[in-house]
Amino acid sequence: MFSVTAGLWLGFVTLIGAASAQDPGAGTAPQQSPQPAPKRPLGAPVDGVVATVNDSGLLTSQIRTLAASRLRALRAQGGVRPEDELAVLERTLDGEIDRYRLALAAKTMSPLPPEQLDEILRREFERDRQEQVRDLGSLSLFSDELKRVGRTWPMHQREQRIQKLYELAEEFAIGRRLMGQTRHFLTPGMLQKEYEANRDLFVRPSMATIVQARFSGPDAEKNAAAAAAAWRNEDVSARALAERYPDAVGVSAEIAVDKLAAELASVREFALAGPAGAVSNPTPHRGAIVIAKVAQFAPARNDAFADPTVQEQLRDLCAHKIIVEFREQAAERAKQRTEVWRSQ
Repeated sequence: MFSVTAGLWLGFVTLIGAASAQDPGAGTAPQQSPQPAPKRPLGAPVDGVVATVNDSGLLTSQIRTLAASRLRALRAQGGVRPEDELAVLERTLDGEIDRYRLALAAKTMSPLPPEQLDEILRREFERDRQEQVRDLGSLSLFSDELKRVGRTWPMHQREQRIQKLYELAEEFAIGRRLMGQTRHFLTPGMLQKEYEANRDLFVRPSMATIVQARFSGPDAEKNAAAAAAAWRNEDVSARALAERYPDAVGVSAEIAVDKLAAELASVREFALAGPAGAVSNPTPHRGAIVIAKVAQFAPARNDAFADPTVQEQLRDLCAHKIIVEFREQAAERAKQRTEVWRSQ
């Protein structure tokens, strides 16, 4: 949540009080207690600084831009409550704070002298500038393009500096430690432990999820049959398909087939046979007709630890865990070397 800066608010109250003291009639006015500073949510359209990391500020507009794709996806799934939107914005802000922390701690993690790191950044910025000139013809045209999307050249430079520093910090904290040899950190014991922890990935029955459309009314069977035939040839959502027919409802949210009602056992068996994209025949269910499309399908597996495919997957899983561990260690060091302020 944002709040009006306490100092500005108190200054405003002080000025009002001084004016009242100079007004001869002010003494007869009833005394009023100062009102608390109003608050506005992170998602409010008014722009402002929502947090700072060292001397670098994060703006509301910046966080909203980063969260836009996630919010669009949530709205496409059926709407977003205000508290859901605020939660997405808060998570986005947390991620940006962590990114800024790591970026601004880059110099403390670097094996290079600060002057040499600054020279690397200068060369990177110059290379980016030349690329922009080559792509757009001139820096003025690039500035015009930035203005079109609500940004400025100084803002772009600040964002580029943070991104370059973040990439360098990851290189210092992870890349130089691994030296491109991630799998050299792996041992047979690590792979065996990972196999046991993730056995369900390698020994399991087939799995599937479906999306479905339900048809009611006197023409339910005819409409369901026509819709199933069309769905086999078209890549459309269940909702878009259902809109073509009266008394039809599409459910685009994916449902795991093991959650289906007992009356839809035939649909479950159909989906578990795969493949993804297959469309079931119309099936009666509670006074309606249902058709289903396999959204995701994973065939059954019964793969032993020694299987070469399993070994490759285990190496990938373990290598990813090592990178995550190194990244978490770097983030913890960055927290100790940076200061964060967040508006309340």
